[in-house]
Amino acid sequence: DSYLNTLSIVDFDGRMVFKTDTNMATVIKSHELRMALSLSKTITYFKDDELIFLVPINYYNTTQGAIIATFNIKNIIDQYTQLEDSIYAKLYHAGEEFYSKNYETQKNYSTYKFVCDKSHSLFHHLGIKLEVGILQTTYLQPLHKQLTFLSILAFFVLIIAILLSYNLAR
Repeated sequence: DSYLNTLSIVDFDGRMVFKTDTNMATVIKSHELRMALSLSKTITYFKDDELIFLVPINYYNTTQGAIIATFNIKNIIDQYTQLEDSIYAKLYHAGEEFYSKNYETQKNYSTYKFVCDKSHSLFHHLGIKLEVGILQTTYLQPLHKQLTFLSILAFFVLIIAILLSYNLAR
């Protein structure tokens, strides 16, 4: 997979068996890896723009080690989000923005902050907040079209009413 940053395999004691990157020391000494190995449960978490999967390796119901895979989340999101130019998306983790697409500070947007509950378990589990917005000009364009149409219609009704009242008065 082109989004895979690193792939490593560790034994139950956290010793490296296989690695594609030498910067795995923080993951190997992490609390999450200890949990994955001791609970024999897949752990997924987000750190420094990377999505990290810790998958235990079991042999006859005994955890022998784990596979550690890290993915570049920005590249994945860019690949799978085809947003129109009038729509932007932002992702936040721990209150800080780590991803933005199509957002320009000088433009006005109508914004919606998506609350990720347990039914959207990956965002909820990783603590990622999503914000989506649409340009106000695009958002209000159908309303402006209707108001323009109603204004022109009202003008013609007013002209017809004036002409009718003038003819009736004569």
